Amino acid sequence: MATRQEIESILALTRPRDNKTLLTNISALNKGIGGVLRILYRADPDRILTAGDIGAALGITSARTAVMLSKMERLGLITKRKSANDARRTEIYLTESGKEASEKLRAHFISMISEGIDTVGYDRMREFIITMNELCDAIPFHDMSDIVPEE
Repeated sequence: MATRQEIESILALTRPRDNKTLLTNISALNKGIGGVLRILYRADPDRILTAGDIGAALGITSARTAVMLSKMERLGLITKRKSANDARRTEIYLTESGKEASEKLRAHFISMISEGIDTVGYDRMREFIITMNELCDAIPFHDMSDIVPEE
C-alpha cells in the first residue's frame, strides 16, 4: 500500500492544467463524435456497423448513441439507414465529409504524438501511454461532482 510520503510526493508533482491538455485530446478521440469517427473509419469495409455496435464499442447507452448519431447526421458526417434484413437495426455509414473529418482527426492525433515523442523521447512517451492505460484500467472513475461542483 502507498505510504503517505509517496502520496505527498506524487501530489507535489501535479500542477493545475487548463482543459486543453493531451489527456483531454486523447479522451476526445475515444468517446463522443471523435470516437464514432474513429470506429467507423477503422472498421472492416466488409462489415456493416450498426448503432448498437457503435454504442457497445464506446460503452454508452443506446439513447446516448442515438442522440450522438443524430447530431452527426445533421452535421453531414454520417448517413443512417434501416437494415434491409431487420428494421430494428440502423446501419451507419461515413459520408465523404465524415471520412475527411476522420482523416483530419487522425492527422491531428499523429501530430500530438509526434510532439510528445520530440519532447520526451520515444521510450518515455511509450511508457507514459502504457502506464496511463494500466492506471485507467486499475483505478475506477470517481464522480466528484458532489465534492467539487462543476462551473
